[in-house]
Amino acid sequence: MLLKYFLKAHTKLNETNAPDGYLLNDADHFVTIDASETEFEVVVENEQEKTLSIKKVSQSNTDIVLSGAEFEVYDVSNNVVATLTTDDTGMVSKVIPKGTYSN
Repeated sequence: MLLKYFLKAHTKLNETNAPDGYLLNDADHFVTIDASETEFEVVVENEQEKTLSIKKVSQSNTDIVLSGAEFEVYDVSNNVVATLTTDDTGMVSKVIPKGTYSN
């Protein structure tokens, strides 16, 4: 992001929408613009979203995939944050919210 032609100023930048596939960076970015500067760059970094993928297979023959298996994803407070069901390929994938999960 380039900001041009400000007089000396103190300002705050906030990201309001993250690009597809990335998490919103909700941190405040404070900038002081000096009157002698005509242009400068502000770098705002975004973390990529995390995808949980599960493949369900038979215990006796891992070449056999199992559809219809349900999984619940729990956070550290033991709240269900997602319920996932495997498809015909035995797979399920979902972008999960940023956080800490129990194991």
